[in-house]
Amino acid sequence: MNKKSKWNYRVVAHLKRFNEKEYWIFGIHEVFYEDDIPISYTKNPIEMNSYDGLDTFNWMLDKMMNDIKKPILNGDDFPNEFNYEKWKKQYEKENK
Repeated sequence: MNKKSKWNYRVVAHLKRFNEKEYWIFGIHEVFYEDDIPISYTKNPIEMNSYDGLDTFNWMLDKMMNDIKKPILNGDDFPNEFNYEKWKKQYEKENK
């Protein structure tokens, strides 16, 4: 079976606990796919560095800006999508 591999940048949400409260934090990660299904992502968010010059840096930035328009992935329930509207309602309710 020939599996098609690719990657892109995606925003990944992670639930963190601090002082007995829960917070969602968002980072841009490289996400890897097989047959268009996300299978893994980088442990840490990416850093915007380029050792190949400004052209490579600009390419990374353009690709990132394009890729992050896709739905946010839930790092705690990968590869499912993060439900931003549900989180926003809960956050507003808890922080009134």
